[in-house]
Amino acid sequence: MKLGSIIIEVFSTQAKPSENLTTVLNALSIPLIKRINQTTLPDLNTLLPTLHSLTQHLDGIVIGYNDSEFYVLDENRRLVTHFKEYGADIAFGDGYPEGMVFLILRPETLPVMENIRTQHKISVSREVFHNIIETDVNTFDIDNIYPDHSLRTLRLSFFSNNIQNIYTLSQIKKLPQIQTLKQKSNSLYAFNDIAEIILSHKHILKTIPKYYEFTLTNYGAHHHTFSPYHTHHNPNTEKKLQQKETSPQEPPISPQEPPITHLSLKNYSIMLRKARAFSKDPIIALAGCTDPTTHPKWTQFVETTLNHKLNCIIETSALGFSKEIADTLLTHPQKSFLKIIFKLNGTTAAMHAKVTGLPPNLSIETFTPQFEKRLEAIEYYLLRNPAQSYIEITKVRDNIHHLSEFYDHFKRYTPNIIIAKYNSYKGHLQERRDDPMRPFYPIDCWHLKRDFYIDELGDVWVCKQDFHKKHCLGNLITDPIEQLFNNGTPYYQNHLNNWSFCKNCDEAYTYNF
Repeated sequence: MKLGSIIIEVFSTQAKPSENLTTVLNALSIPLIKRINQTTLPDLNTLLPTLHSLTQHLDGIVIGYNDSEFYVLDENRRLVTHFKEYGADIAFGDGYPEGMVFLILRPETLPVMENIRTQHKISVSREVFHNIIETDVNTFDIDNIYPDHSLRTLRLSFFSNNIQNIYTLSQIKKLPQIQTLKQKSNSLYAFNDIAEIILSHKHILKTIPKYYEFTLTNYGAHHHTFSPYHTHHNPNTEKKLQQKETSPQEPPISPQEPPITHLSLKNYSIMLRKARAFSKDPIIALAGCTDPTTHPKWTQFVETTLNHKLNCIIETSALGFSKEIADTLLTHPQKSFLKIIFKLNGTTAAMHAKVTGLPPNLSIETFTPQFEKRLEAIEYYLLRNPAQSYIEITKVRDNIHHLSEFYDHFKRYTPNIIIAKYNSYKGHLQERRDDPMRPFYPIDCWHLKRDFYIDELGDVWVCKQDFHKKHCLGNLITDPIEQLFNNGTPYYQNHLNNWSFCKNCDEAYTYNF
């Protein structure tokens, strides 16, 4: 069976292939057919046809990327052997960090992949092959190999394609054990050697923040019974909620509204500039513990974020949303950077109120037309931007029999329907889940590893569960962001050592964009 390799460079700023990549290809006696870079591929959309034209004389194409230094010899040899023995359309490793194991394709698979890509409007990126397979997995004969030690839950990538990966890789490469291994193996690593070193040094995997979640205001806490702000401003309410569980027929106890604090656009701009300088390409979420659209100037925060050409996510129940605002967002020149997650707990006012309760001093008769107006605005936006908008329902006991109806209603508007898990904030809120689920074994917290949670005062919480700010990292408005990042490192190390603060938390495995 005749194999040849393609090194893809168009998704990297690295000038030449890593020494490790070429060393592994040479050790496996796989000749290089072509390096695909910006010169050889001026139009990304021609990637798959170009690969096909270059490799029709081969039985298999071994695809590697030039910006990983940890392709492993043993598992790639096993993958090549599998491909030669079983002759699948596609062969790859499952459970390995990105950048350790090659992808192998039959050349005749590429036109089929290109048809799927164009039909489903899949953009050409480093993930294009994975996204095509995921879209139409039954079209292909797929062969996988699996490691002895799965590193899947670490969500590691060895590609040097963003500041987070580059920082993590720099920490790994500094380890004396890795340096010794590189010298002994001449960059021909064995997977288990790498895995064992990483698993015994997990504290170095905390990386530069990627996801920044902002709470814009503490106003409207009474609208949001899934938020800790709903109770923690009022000790009496909190005590009552701990003593008594609300029945499905009875709205949750509503606290008195705390003194209103809105984040100013000036302070937000200061924090945004810091986040961009430190994280290069951060994801900005306007979400937090209250609905961002209750801030009187929330659209200005969105516009400021988009004008910086930063990815912006809005999570909202549409309390301050309208068709007019939808039209403004839909026509923004940087709208491709915007995603909106609309959060409802029913398709009717009655069902939504059953789950969330009614705002103070509001009857169901008064609430219904308000809800219907919000629903109409949400549907209006979803119809006009289904690819970049989402509808979410939080699964709790009170709506578990409504989930199918919810799905059937909104699938007409968008394929992006989220059924979210309920977060009790470590028991601070009532337990409302029908079937509490958590992993069988502990998972290192993704949020402590790469998220920043910023409240309306600019304070950075150690994580979203720390709404009492017992472990505040500092203030993003006034403090150097590097200092805040360093302040979080001991907490991540504590987490890996069974920190009591994390004992009742089941959010570690959840993942933000």
